[in-house]
Amino acid sequence: MELSLTQAAALLGKTRRQVEYLIKTGRLTARKVGTRWVIDDAELPLSPGQRQARERKASALHGVADEVLQQVAPRTRYSLRDLNAFREALAIFESGRNSLPQDHAALALIRECLDDLAVGCHRFGYRTKADAYSRARDRASLAVCALMVEPHNAAEPLIERLEQTLIPSIAGLLRRTERSTRE
Repeated sequence: MELSLTQAAALLGKTRRQVEYLIKTGRLTARKVGTRWVIDDAELPLSPGQRQARERKASALHGVADEVLQQVAPRTRYSLRDLNAFREALAIFESGRNSLPQDHAALALIRECLDDLAVGCHRFGYRTKADAYSRARDRASLAVCALMVEPHNAAEPLIERLEQTLIPSIAGLLRRTERSTRE
């Protein structure tokens, strides 16, 4: 980092004139930018205590960085598990499977929604990806309709999650995919 004469003087515990003298005698390296002196902070002479403190800080920083880098798993390729919409649809499906009759139409539609999200996630072409996500959103909407048409006492929380979480999440996937087709 580049420091002005005043900043360097404050760090060294000297006056501005003393820093100018150090530059003039060659004991401190500085360069002139226009009419101002600029001093690289790495060039400042350090007392033994300052040097030890800087080394301790650097080694602690390296230790933390090494620890963090070891904790970070190698980056996997794009996965279906990365999609928030898929995770939410799966949670809704499991919740519905535990609370609705097994032959309820909404369960089949949510299952098809999961299938469409999986297809869309692994499609390469943006158009086919968008089509799969659009089908998933349609199936989630139809699941809401099925829950309203075939009432059940456990339907309300599922409707809420479908409308407030899953469908907007799929809409976000569609927006992102459509934005990519325009670019």
